[in-house]
Amino acid sequence: MIIALLTGGLFIGGPDYYDHRIIKELWESGHFILFLFLSFFLFTYSKLNRIEAVKRSAIILGALLVFGFLTEVVQSLVGRNYEAKDLLNDLLGALTGLLIPHLRFKTNLSRFVLLVSLIISLVTFSFRPLLFTVIDAVKLQQDFPILSNFETPSQLKRWEHRLAKLSISESKVRDGEFSMRAELFPGKYPGITLKHLHENWQGYQSIKFSVYLDAEYPVNLMIKVYDQKHPKSGYNHSDRFNGRLSLNPGWNDCLLPLHSIENAPAERLMNMKKIASLSLFTTDLKQKLTLYLDSLQLTKD
Repeated sequence: MIIALLTGGLFIGGPDYYDHRIIKELWESGHFILFLFLSFFLFTYSKLNRIEAVKRSAIILGALLVFGFLTEVVQSLVGRNYEAKDLLNDLLGALTGLLIPHLRFKTNLSRFVLLVSLIISLVTFSFRPLLFTVIDAVKLQQDFPILSNFETPSQLKRWEHRLAKLSISESKVRDGEFSMRAELFPGKYPGITLKHLHENWQGYQSIKFSVYLDAEYPVNLMIKVYDQKHPKSGYNHSDRFNGRLSLNPGWNDCLLPLHSIENAPAERLMNMKKIASLSLFTTDLKQKLTLYLDSLQLTKD
């Protein structure tokens, strides 16, 4: 039953785009769990258990790798993304499932310790994205009203980017020890988006952040903010906050009153308890542009 449910989950259902990132990572861990159960069942309870253990393990591992590849092909045909990390998790899960049956040989203590160490290593390696996501989600809650100050490398995972490359930097810093370096490449709408954020902005007066413009000329940077209801409007331009920041070379300290964001939708008030996204981007960029972003936070000033 568990195997059937997990297999069905590869093709049907799954978290939505705006679901919490922890839910998404838990869903992704299904690959590891499914292939662990499959390899354990085939090794222990199938007719293959008549075959010598090493040869049996090789047959099961080979068959599951082929099965894993085929599931990725089918997923791509039903509108899901092909991802190499899923194949890696399939492999790690299958290896773990093949090791678990050998734990019954407890008479050899050194072998038992080695097996336990290998299993823990495989599980830890496979679940590390979930672990890092949980740690950063807790850190985000602890640091609020700071939304992102880039003092931990994991904060880059809070951001998505289009025609851009993101990295942690020590060279241009407004506050603390680190900032985020964003290289924007030529194109229609290169930019960065804070997707994983504390959603409740109610009770705060403004949002402030600092941007270092690494250029010899002023640049207009667009800012977009919307709530969780906005996608239902079809991302209508008039149903969100759209602003323009005029940046000069060097550091620019930006302050936006939240009431202007709340009142931005044409036919309603933005739900300040359910903010979904903040984007910074340019339009029709002709040559590469480098920005440094630091200390993005809400204030009650």
